[in-house]
Amino acid sequence: MIPEEMTNLKVYDLAEKLADDVWTAVMEWEDVEQAALGVELVKAVDTIGAVIAEATGRRGFQGNRRAIRLARGYLKCTEHYLRRAYRRKLLNDKDAAALKASVDELTLVLDGYMARAEPKEREDEGPPSRRGGGYSPRDRGHRSPR
Repeated sequence: MIPEEMTNLKVYDLAEKLADDVWTAVMEWEDVEQAALGVELVKAVDTIGAVIAEATGRRGFQGNRRAIRLARGYLKCTEHYLRRAYRRKLLNDKDAAALKASVDELTLVLDGYMARAEPKEREDEGPPSRRGGGYSPRDRGHRSPR
């Protein structure tokens, strides 16, 4: 059911595990707590895996990198909601420590995945020129003189 290229990614597996662990924790909260904080937390953590899955479907380097950066943003959002949950005494010390360890591991693996998604420099071209940076004026954000 899940495409093989996603299931072979450690980063995707870690995102799924974190999402499942967060879901388990949030299901123990009262209705008011779930509505106030739990819904946002679950949305953020579920979106990490969804965006990683989207990145695997992108063929271009820039689209892939953009999706990975978006996943990193949702991971930061998840960290925020987990801190809020801990400060509001919705997570005990043991659960908070386990979730923090999962977030830290996912952060490291996601950063490594991002680094591997960088394009390799061609050896035959050499470095870009200093004056233009190797990009056309349009790529640097300049408008053409029309």
